[in-house]
Amino acid sequence: MGNTQKKFRVRIQSHIAVYVTILGTSTAAAFAFVNAFGKTDEEKHEMLASKYANKVIKGDNQKQLQQFFNDLQDKSKKDQIDGQLNEILRGGKNERKRLHNPVSSVGSGTSDISSSSSEKSS
Repeated sequence: MGNTQKKFRVRIQSHIAVYVTILGTSTAAAFAFVNAFGKTDEEKHEMLASKYANKVIKGDNQKQLQQFFNDLQDKSKKDQIDGQLNEILRGGKNERKRLHNPVSSVGSGTSDISSSSSEKSS
């Protein structure tokens, strides 16, 4: 009885092997060069801030908003955030003031209008 197991052989064409080797080594060399001689994140941020200040500020504002919304979901900071939101809604005032009369007094005013119109018709 002979060996009946067949060996599975992977066949790769030679031009594909050459392309993969060239691309793989050049990509690895580029990453190594950038890591060794590239700018740090702080240097990149400073360069972008000098050239595109308005967009960098907008991005920082979006980070602050994201942090605010993350704090809203955090149960431990809920009381602090609720206090800040109430302060914003009240416009910095301690308590809200009513600017109009209650609804019950408005209803009594309509009866006066109807009675005065009936007096005019008579």
